[in-house]
Amino acid sequence: QKDKDSEIDVITKQKVSSPTDQGKVEQSSKAEDMKSIGLKCYDIGHRFGHTAASIIKSKKVNPSWDVAIPDRCLKDPETDKGILAGTRAVG
Repeated sequence: QKDKDSEIDVITKQKVSSPTDQGKVEQSSKAEDMKSIGLKCYDIGHRFGHTAASIIKSKKVNPSWDVAIPDRCLKDPETDKGILAGTRAVG
């Protein structure tokens, strides 16, 4: 739509959640990182925890282990077990 100055007005839409949307988990549309495809959630958690603890302790980090936790593993208890094991492995 053009206004009287011949400039285009941009209208942004905002997502409005309805009462039926409450309690639903919004799915992410981002693709899973290639580094985590095919790995079990425990292994992803282990790599994540190991990398994080290594950074905190100023130790060398394996770049292939620097992974983001994919949506499929966010609420998996195996991920938490892997993170704990990975942080303990750094020593």
